[in-house]
Amino acid sequence: MTTLLIDNYDSYTYIIYQYLWEINGERPIVIKNNSFHIDELSNIPFDNIVISPGPGTPDNPEDVGLSMEVLERFRDTPILGVCLGLQCMGKHFGGIVKKAPMEMHGKYSELIIHDSPLFKGLPEFINVVRYHSLIVERESFPEHLSCTAETKDQGLVMALEHKTQPFYGVQFHPESIGTEYGKEIFRNFKNISDYWIRTKRLPVASKKTKRKFTTLETQWKDPESVFENLFLNQTYSFWLDSSKTGYNGRYSFMGLPEYIIEAHNKKIRFITTSSETINKSQIISTDLFGILKESLLNEEIESNGSLIPFKGGFIGYLGYESTMHLNIELNEYPLEYPESLQMWVEKFLTFDHQENKLYLCYAGPDLESGNQWLLNTREKLNKKETKNKLRFLVTKEVNETPRLDLTLSQSREIYLDNISKIKNYLKSGDTYEVCLSNEFRIKAHINSFELYKVLRISNPAPYSAYIQMPGTAILSSSPECFITLDKSGNIRSEPIKGTRSKGKSENENMEIRKSLAESEKDHSELLMIIDLIRNDLSMSCEKGTVNVCDFMKITEYATVLQLSSVIEGKLREGTTAVDVLKSAFPGGSITGAPKFRTMQIINSLEKRPRGVYTGSIGYLSIDHAADFNIAIRTIVNHENRSEVSFGSGGAVIAESNPEEEYKEILVKAYALLRAIYLTKFGKFENYKIGPADDKADNEKKSDATTQQKYMIKKPDLENIFQ
Repeated sequence: MTTLLIDNYDSYTYIIYQYLWEINGERPIVIKNNSFHIDELSNIPFDNIVISPGPGTPDNPEDVGLSMEVLERFRDTPILGVCLGLQCMGKHFGGIVKKAPMEMHGKYSELIIHDSPLFKGLPEFINVVRYHSLIVERESFPEHLSCTAETKDQGLVMALEHKTQPFYGVQFHPESIGTEYGKEIFRNFKNISDYWIRTKRLPVASKKTKRKFTTLETQWKDPESVFENLFLNQTYSFWLDSSKTGYNGRYSFMGLPEYIIEAHNKKIRFITTSSETINKSQIISTDLFGILKESLLNEEIESNGSLIPFKGGFIGYLGYESTMHLNIELNEYPLEYPESLQMWVEKFLTFDHQENKLYLCYAGPDLESGNQWLLNTREKLNKKETKNKLRFLVTKEVNETPRLDLTLSQSREIYLDNISKIKNYLKSGDTYEVCLSNEFRIKAHINSFELYKVLRISNPAPYSAYIQMPGTAILSSSPECFITLDKSGNIRSEPIKGTRSKGKSENENMEIRKSLAESEKDHSELLMIIDLIRNDLSMSCEKGTVNVCDFMKITEYATVLQLSSVIEGKLREGTTAVDVLKSAFPGGSITGAPKFRTMQIINSLEKRPRGVYTGSIGYLSIDHAADFNIAIRTIVNHENRSEVSFGSGGAVIAESNPEEEYKEILVKAYALLRAIYLTKFGKFENYKIGPADDKADNEKKSDATTQQKYMIKKPDLENIFQ
């Protein structure tokens, strides 16, 4: 059986896609609600229709597109409407769609189930997850429709069916990980369609570069010293630096590129490591992701059973604005550095932190030159002295408290106002959750690598990275896994939501853990992102393989405790790591949901490019493995113009307290501000963020667009470098 799945630009459509594929045995046909004229659908062979959820209202034709028209044109075709799809049915048959008593985004409800073939075999009461702020009014319920499920507490319409046509709708989200009997509902819809087809006699839709991965084990060296000695003073260099051991922190990689693929303002160019000369043959008009995919498909490597996950390929970053290469049309704000930088790597060093081993690695086609490089590099390592890690910083005695010249892209008042605007978007049904961010900018000339040395010790993280390019360096201490893909096609993602500062004692941390575990707001934030990532992975995974393996867990980092979940899947045959990135980028944990509409809202409020912040840093291996972080806790240091910047943000949902949301961005910024301050001034004692002076504050009040100045007094940093 084949389902036509109409996508109302929702971020959970592809979870429904996976369920339908698994249950029907055939992949659904997915179309956007505005990509076809209604007359063209007659040329598509399908057996039934599912109308997806989505932002907006059925009162706005632009929000629903074909979703209303199919109800008129395909009266004898089984149709299931989910959330917005149900509201379209209510509206189409004369009902009134209005605001719900309260916004329900990522919330559980207990329903009373009435007799309906859609709920065959289900108990009288079930728990479901809801993502909506609009409902079909019960008092004006159309006579052609029957209510088949309602909320236990308020009697709100949660499901309907037509009395004579094969039309069914659910207001809740059966595809959510938190909804009971979700697959059974889709299975019942298939059975309804089978019966309708039988009884009504409806038609049934019926040459690569070969490489060898070579390694040479050598004496363990301190990674920081190795990078400083071999790779620091190069135009381009990289260090994917895992500062922790364990599942997601075993290996670190560092080295130099053979060539670079750089994307800046949609223009893509190739750069050699010896020259940046550009000619027509080096300017590429093809899309960025297409170039990456084609480059990897033209390679083949013999790995000799090595467990090292990266075997040569691309290492680099995708900035948030790389969405322009995915045909995601937003108002573009110019970015001063490339939106993407991908370095092709054949010679590199691998540090195995679990086994305390250092490997020199070669993944090129010329074994003779590769072996020579391995031997030469080992000799260089043995000649260089290993320096001790930085353990403490000392500063000169000063009479006054040193200050950082710090500005925010949105003052406190503007940030709080933007949260109020988001609340209105939530009430109007345009979004479920918006990940709003602010940018911190510090005027200071700071050595990039000295700053990174402080950052990696004071805030160690499993997805840290240092990327050097002309005039600019990327310094990341991210704790968050975006996509990990092994060479066998096993995919893993671990989104983070819910952040608390660590306490001063283990007892305080236990109380904070308890608070985080019991927080309904944080659970709602994470639940929505879990479902969003399940949707995004469903575009690339085999049917029935996308699962949540660790629903809600709390992880401790250097300065914070955070709530996360683990989602896993199996890559579909014929699909590549680049395809996974295309379908999932940018990560849902830093946009909100539904992704596309929410990104439009973010763009209208932030009015600036995010750059590498909330993008992704990692690798694409020749053997089809991949590993990318979410680039949070990430600094961009522009040494060429003496400016340091980074982003900090948080998810805004209906229950969000604006003042608490503002405090959260300061909590998240603390580790980065601390590292910047330490690098510039040395150790200090009392920490506070506030207006730099009354004059700056008065200037801000007189002009809402003025960037408010902030200062940092000496923070309390006990035992940072133990």
